[in-house]
Amino acid sequence: MNNREIAIVAYVYILICLAVFFTFINIEHKRTINSLNIHKEQLFEAKKLVIELADENDALYGAVDGLNTYINKMDKLDRLIQDLESVPRKERNKTLANCYNETNLTYGAVHKGPYDKTTIGICGVKTAWIDVIPELTDHNIDSLYGGYLVLSHLEKQEGSYIKGLQKYKGSIKNQAPVQHVLKLENLIKGS
Repeated sequence: MNNREIAIVAYVYILICLAVFFTFINIEHKRTINSLNIHKEQLFEAKKLVIELADENDALYGAVDGLNTYINKMDKLDRLIQDLESVPRKERNKTLANCYNETNLTYGAVHKGPYDKTTIGICGVKTAWIDVIPELTDHNIDSLYGGYLVLSHLEKQEGSYIKGLQKYKGSIKNQAPVQHVLKLENLIKGS
């Protein structure tokens, strides 16, 4: 064999080796692409699962918030019922109507008027009444009982329920708040 034949055989051998090498690289490349596609699909499925779990988590948090709101409302209703039991039965409608008119039955309400900064609580009682009515204290001023005590005191002092309510509301000339309380009282009575 001469040099030329050896060179041709070497070229053919190199071409065969390169063909085998590139075939293996091509096969490996296809395997890598397939593996990446599989991982891409798995990643997509994982993303979908994470989104579904996040949605379920949000729904659960929403449900918990709803339950907490419901529990808070029930606690407030329980407090109102216990508080209402301290008011004499025949005065409950008046007290509820008056206090609802003041704060929509919200405990801890602070009434910010331009002239008076001392009116507080569920029934809008002025703190000055603590010195006037012996049964009224710092502990029961924010209660239906506190509102009942002040309204009852004013009713006795003024000689009638309407006049006492007018003084309670500070509405000697403006009768709208008093009329609203009377309407609420009739609604509570069911008449």
